[in-house]
Amino acid sequence: MSQPYLSVVVSGRNDDYGGHFLHRFTHFLDNLSALCERHALDTELIVVEWNPVADRPRLAEVLDWPRGLNHFRTRLLTVSAELHARFEQADRIAFFEFHAKNAGIRRAAAPFVLSTNADVLPNEELIAHLAQRTLRDDRAYRISRWDIEGQLPADIEGERRLRYCAEHVYRTTVQDRFVAVGQIDRVRYKRWWSNLWRWGNRALEYRLYTCAAGDFTLMSADGWSRLRGYPQVPSMTGLDGFLLFAAVAAGLKQHVFAEPMRLYHQDHQRQHAQRLKTFDYDWYRAKRREMLKRRQALILNDEQWGLGDVTLPEQSID
Repeated sequence: MSQPYLSVVVSGRNDDYGGHFLHRFTHFLDNLSALCERHALDTELIVVEWNPVADRPRLAEVLDWPRGLNHFRTRLLTVSAELHARFEQADRIAFFEFHAKNAGIRRAAAPFVLSTNADVLPNEELIAHLAQRTLRDDRAYRISRWDIEGQLPADIEGERRLRYCAEHVYRTTVQDRFVAVGQIDRVRYKRWWSNLWRWGNRALEYRLYTCAAGDFTLMSADGWSRLRGYPQVPSMTGLDGFLLFAAVAAGLKQHVFAEPMRLYHQDHQRQHAQRLKTFDYDWYRAKRREMLKRRQALILNDEQWGLGDVTLPEQSID
């Protein structure tokens, strides 16, 4: 593979975030690489290890990375503790998810970049669709997330793994909220009916798929660059949704992949200890409405977003 069509960017560190992090990462890695190879979707996976844990091995050492594939390769980037210390609240937050993703997005080699997480599982239909190479520069792509109950068995793989996921979902996302599987039709109908009473910017604001946007936001590399990635502010919440509003305000159209395409998510504990209350939701709501009204994205990062002023250590695996 000389030139990838898709760059997939994830971030993490060997800190066992949410419990069984390496277990979830392994399922993500095996599923993504196998499906990309099967459907000849030329893909580079960019893994950004942010502020590595000092007394634990690096991710490069503890995961079994795919090798020898024709349509899939991996790039491992490392952001040191010294670079981490540059940022506000670095002494209180050990891992900046969206700063890390920005570092990977900025260095992506493909024309289209998917920002996601290392515990999701795209299904066969989604990868097959992406392999058709019909993505557009003027779109911001989203998809509903389907949460799997419990932990995936360690020995399950291939079609059995995705079948297991389909049989063990307990909730999904609808626009801006999580919905139990048994309530999907009722909520979708209620949202459809409510949309009839809204128009203009308020209707657009209401229809954006902001829930769990950090698990799947796909745009052209140029689109990411124009927006300068996610806002690099000291918060762990709300930044993925803010980016989606900025994308639409900048002229991109939201496109939500429909079923049977799905993105499964391996459930885990939520670690809220690091979620500092530094994100003002009143400000967030006001600014997203202002962006839509003015049709102008609010860009919070400077030209060196994504650590553009440094060369990061990189290891390639193909």
